[in-house]
Amino acid sequence: MRRISKDTAFWVKGNKIIELFVENHIGYIIKNPKLFGLTKEEIVNTYKSFNEPLGLEGDAREEIIKGIAKDGWIRIRYYSGHGGEYWSIQCDNYRRREESIFSFIDYAIDKNIMAFHDPVSIISYDVGGVSLSYSFGEGGISKIYVVIKKIREKNANK
Repeated sequence: MRRISKDTAFWVKGNKIIELFVENHIGYIIKNPKLFGLTKEEIVNTYKSFNEPLGLEGDAREEIIKGIAKDGWIRIRYYSGHGGEYWSIQCDNYRRREESIFSFIDYAIDKNIMAFHDPVSIISYDVGGVSLSYSFGEGGISKIYVVIKKIREKNANK
């Protein structure tokens, strides 16, 4: 049986995978700022600069997440609801993070969290929000898996 829910979410950096159980992504950053190369004061000041309460999922949150993405952190969440069911993978530049994304997909498939046919959207902040999206009919996760595997093999043969 698959191990996902509407709250399934992760932070990933390199081979480090942090599963968030009930918590949202920004809440985890606020509780663990050092892990993300931040201080509590930096986080509070970012929220103050946007005149938002600490923890609000607004502009300050977006700025903080984009900032840590530049350091290699990848935000992953499973969405289910009126917009359909799909995985969202957000990073600074998907080409720079292919290895981490591939490792996470391996992990998630092995742990029965993801399935090859799951729809997926990869959003890359540094390239103008360019996204790669593959629906169930287009192969979903398997399409990303195949693309990254080919790149991996090409790089190994250099």
